[in-house]
Amino acid sequence: MYKRIVEEFRNHPRDVHTVPTNSRPYMWFYVFVDKDKIYIEPGHHNFPKSNVKKRLLSEKECNDILAIYHRRLAGERVYDEAKDCTHSQVYWYGIFSDMNL
Repeated sequence: MYKRIVEEFRNHPRDVHTVPTNSRPYMWFYVFVDKDKIYIEPGHHNFPKSNVKKRLLSEKECNDILAIYHRRLAGERVYDEAKDCTHSQVYWYGIFSDMNL
């Protein structure tokens, strides 16, 4: 899955937004690829922008957080498990949502 995401954002880097499950507003962040690595930083074209510093998303956490994301979509409460998996869960969720995964 990671390689599929790399290809998508290598070819089409772009702003993506978070997908909160509560009434909080979503935040925009920019996803791009450099040397087969996925990076995020504050949004370039949309507001409100996330205040995230440039961050590398780890390949090793991709499949685990995707499985947690699918459980989240099914209505399961996964916050603590997701937080234990990665501190970038909200950004992964945005990427997965953007790509309809």
